[in-house]
Formats: sequence, C-alpha cells, structure tokens
Amino acid sequence: MVVAVGMGTSVVIATTEDGGFMAVCIITVTSATGISSIEQNDGMMFQIYDINGMKRKQPQKGINIIRYSDGSSKKVLIK
Repeated sequence: MVVAVGMGTSVVIATTEDGGFMAVCIITVTSATGISSIEQNDGMMFQIYDINGMKRKQPQKGINIIRYSDGSSKKVLIK
C-alpha cells in the first residue's frame, strides 16, 4: 500500500528474497488532483541512470532514466 503524503514523484522498487525478480512502480502525485499516473513494468528487469548516463543503485532527486530489459526507457523527475 502506498499513501500520498505530499506532491511529487516516487519510485517503488520491489525485489524477491532470492533476488531473482524485481518490479518498479512510478507514482506521481499533484496538488490539484492527487495521484495523476501510475506506471508498472510487471517484473521486467531495469537499471537506473542519472542524466549523464552514470548508473545508480537507487533513484535520486532530479532526473533519473529507467532502462528496462526490453530496451524501453522512461525519464523520471524526483523533486
């Protein structure tokens, strides 16, 4: 369960105990409408990068690039 406590974007990352599977869910909350979008990748593997292409272990404030194992990517801004 995710509870919005303020405006912004959050990335929820879940990993199985054996480390074999990961999933990510990106949640954006706006002051006017509450949750405006939720995107989920259904267990696909991914890597996180900063705007300069440096690999990160966790998303950080600013622009993060999420690259999935199928070749797709998403830009995530965390305030």
